[in-house]
Parts: sequence; C-alpha cells; structure tokens
Amino acid sequence: MNRDGSSSTEANHNTALFYQAVKLYSPVTSAIALLPETVGLAVASVAVGALTGMTKRYRWALWGGWISTTTGSGLLYLLGTGTKVTQWVFLNIPFGIGVGMLFTAEILAIQASNKPELNGEAAAFFSFIRIFGQALGVAVSGVIFQNSLKHELLRIPGFASLADEYSRDATAIVALIHDMAEGDTKTRMIQAFSDALSSIWLSLIAFSATGLLLSLTVKGYSMAQEHVTAQHLVQEKDGAGREEAGILGTAETKPTSLE
Repeated sequence: MNRDGSSSTEANHNTALFYQAVKLYSPVTSAIALLPETVGLAVASVAVGALTGMTKRYRWALWGGWISTTTGSGLLYLLGTGTKVTQWVFLNIPFGIGVGMLFTAEILAIQASNKPELNGEAAAFFSFIRIFGQALGVAVSGVIFQNSLKHELLRIPGFASLADEYSRDATAIVALIHDMAEGDTKTRMIQAFSDALSSIWLSLIAFSATGLLLSLTVKGYSMAQEHVTAQHLVQEKDGAGREEAGILGTAETKPTSLE
C-alpha cells in the first residue's frame, strides 16, 4: 500500500473542507489557501531529486520525508476555529515538504532495487499503487469523518434527527453553514465540523507513523548502475570480412549491486 498517496489525498481533500466550512472561505480562496502545502511539496520533490543525484543515496530522503509528514500531520491537528491565517500557513508547510520528499524518494528507491530492464514495470506498478492508495485514502477518511460528524451533530438541538443524513454529505454541510444566519447554532455547526476533522488528522498521524516505521526496513542499493538497453545496434561482417549496416540485437543487463 502506498501510504504517502493516501495521506496526501486525505490531507488535501479535508484541508480544503476545513477552509470552506470552518474558515468560511470560498472554493477559490480555499484553493489558494492550499498553496503553502502544494508549493512546499513541489520544491521538496525537486530538491530531493537533485540531492539524490549528487549523493547517490535515497534512504535519507525516505526517512526525512516520513518524519516531516508525521510531524506535519500532528501540526494539522492544531487547526481549529480560532486558527489565524499566519498560523495555518505555517502549519501546512511541514506536511507538504514531507510528501514532496516521498514522491521522489520512493520511485528512486524502487528503481534502484530492481534490475534496469525492470524499471519500466516497477515504475508503472508504483503509479498504480499510488493511485489506489489515493482512492483508498479518500474512502477511509470519508468513513471516519462521517461517523465523527454524525456524533457531533447529535449534540446540536434541531439536527439530531438529521444527523445521519447530513453526515453523509460534507459538501452539503459546507453549503448549509454558509447559508445559515449568524448565531449560536451556526457557531456550534462550525465547531462540530472542526471537531470531526480532528479525527481525520489523528488517523493521518497513525498512517504516517506506520509509514515511518516501515521505511526503517528499506535496504540501501547502489544507484550507480550502468543502464544497458535490451536492444542496441551491432555490426555484422559479410563473408569477405567487411562490416555491414548495424542491425538490432539483444544485450544482457547487469544486476543491481548492493551498497
């Protein structure tokens, strides 16, 4: 299971809901508010690629990425109704950096641990697992959020009978909160939504911590491999010993060597 794919999708989806339902931002403003995380992700991903190319080592990026992701998940738990702009900006950055490091480090680790001729298949399978993890992350977080939100809505007078229905559609709750008049009921709805999201951040901490522990078992392989293609041009000689035009031949690849 690709845990960074499930964690990143789970965080991005629910952070956007936090901005819309708790901070009452518009969809466009919520997308802009995700920039600290997404920009940090992109920068970290490029930086890991460059540094790994120079050091020829990748395990440091795996460990550092999971540490940053786990720490960032814990910081997301601090998001609440009273969180200010400057606070949520910096609370989102560590998680984005961690996921960005993992995006690059994991694919490099997979390719380094395989024979060069299997890199294509390994990269394709990794992409499949990452997408599957993203889909599973949305499903799991949705179930956790639904159960938690239902529990919170049961405490609000007038919404107990509709708790099951409303908890199934988070976007409907967002629209309902925006349309409600200012008052105690709206305040309690916002608090209920924020508390329900807290359960998501807790699950994110557990997922990330598990990924960190599993990354400690990753072996180190040398990235200084000679890549020999399966097909290449060879020279053939005719009966008189003259070289003819090159034709396609098959070459064997060298196995991956351990560090």
